[in-house]
Amino acid sequence: MTNAQSIPPLVLNANLNLDGVCEAITAEANQVTVMNGATMSPLVRIRGDALEDGFGSAVLVIPDSNGDGEPELLIAAPSAFGGRGAIYLFRSPWMSPCSEFVSAARADAVVRVPDEDVAVTMFGVGLREMFDIDGDAMSEVQVFARTVNAQGEPSVRVYIFSPSRAEV
Repeated sequence: MTNAQSIPPLVLNANLNLDGVCEAITAEANQVTVMNGATMSPLVRIRGDALEDGFGSAVLVIPDSNGDGEPELLIAAPSAFGGRGAIYLFRSPWMSPCSEFVSAARADAVVRVPDEDVAVTMFGVGLREMFDIDGDAMSEVQVFARTVNAQGEPSVRVYIFSPSRAEV
């Protein structure tokens, strides 16, 4: 196997530790790895709770939402919690170098679909940053989920997630 074949697929890159060099963020097999852009050594490896959760199937870097000046990381696990799904918000203090895996349980917030939306599954099947709609001067995030419409047909529901409040 060549070195190029052993590198997990790149999810995205962003300057998370504010050193002027973009970190590489990869996701595979229930884990998300953030690698230092300058050295390509792992800064942190975050592992989902269960392989079947789909942890890391969607990853999004969002602007600072807690006032420390550093960006945050959202990681989706659309099959978590019995297929209902969840998104995990990691605020920047977790960016210290480590060699061990960090559990998804260490997320600063775990957001699930509201219980009254019983027909919704796969919450977090997609993530997309959008503009500020609640007036807190911070971008909101669209969180996509699957549902069934009134005619019984598969459909998509979009939730608006506020990172500053860590809620939909």
